[in-house]
Amino acid sequence: MRLRLLLSTSILVALIAVPIADSSGKQRRSADPTPIYLNQSYSPAERAADLVSRMTLTQKAAQMDSSQAPAIPASPSIPTGVSAYGWWNEALHGVSRLQLAPSGNATVLDNTTSYPISLALGSSWDPNTMYQEASAISDEAREVVPNNSLDLDFYSPTVNLGRDPRWGRNDEAFSEDPLLTADLASQFVNGLEGKDQNGNLLPQGGGYLKAIATIKHYAANNTEGDRIGGPTDRLTGTSNMDERTLREYYTAQFKQIIQKSHPGSIMSAYNSVNDIPSPANIHLIDTLARQTFGFGGYFTSDCDSVYEIYHGHHWQPPGYSRPLNVNEARAFASAAGEDLNCNAGYADSF
Repeated sequence: MRLRLLLSTSILVALIAVPIADSSGKQRRSADPTPIYLNQSYSPAERAADLVSRMTLTQKAAQMDSSQAPAIPASPSIPTGVSAYGWWNEALHGVSRLQLAPSGNATVLDNTTSYPISLALGSSWDPNTMYQEASAISDEAREVVPNNSLDLDFYSPTVNLGRDPRWGRNDEAFSEDPLLTADLASQFVNGLEGKDQNGNLLPQGGGYLKAIATIKHYAANNTEGDRIGGPTDRLTGTSNMDERTLREYYTAQFKQIIQKSHPGSIMSAYNSVNDIPSPANIHLIDTLARQTFGFGGYFTSDCDSVYEIYHGHHWQPPGYSRPLNVNEARAFASAAGEDLNCNAGYADSF
């Protein structure tokens, strides 16, 4: 499994550190006593790599918790600490929840604007209206998040296809059609992330994202069920299909959104696809999303779905004579390319 670096809004989660070099190949040293990770004259990748090189293994692992990644305290190697960052925030049709506590569900907000649901936007067939709405949502997000800089990753939009009225979450879907869903959701991503309608960062952003969109739930997640282990339970069910159906219908909208708008994040689903849990599914995460569709952002699990690999799915990979235990489930998820683990309380964080 190849080693990949995760460039997040605050750090680069990796287990290697390399010297910073200039074009001549010589190690670059600055006379400025400011640490590289605090020096805005360096690129985000250089600053992140410098910070990671100063962190302990325990600190690196703790940053893979995508409910609220803990603060990195000041220390002899880290002269200025880094604030905690809440990843689990919601903005499906308005900023509705922020991860303001280190554990538990994101806090519901009651003083922000609620816009029409996604199903209504889908009925409009109007990507421009979707873009304007998402732009307004991210304007408000910048007003309500801490310090105008934290908790700017939003677990929105939902791009699963509304193909069955029994699903129970059709109000979150744009359509049963992958093309219409992709056209609208691409403009949600563009508006939320501070891009123009062609997916390019707006100049007034100074090269920074306005917020980060997370397209979800990847993939073939269309069953809510009773959530107690029944055959249609969204936490433990499996969506089985041939490769053509998977590519041409259930992941087609993800492919188009990735290639049109380059979203910062994807959330994997609870369900299995072809009997492999989504958070540990190399074919979904690496082969399709990264290598085939060209996704360059980071993956987060749905909340507690890594826990469900062993607790709900009781997954037994090929070659295993028994289901995985908790540590093995984490390892399989990480190896598949799951960068962050959304956890609301179960003891399965990395």
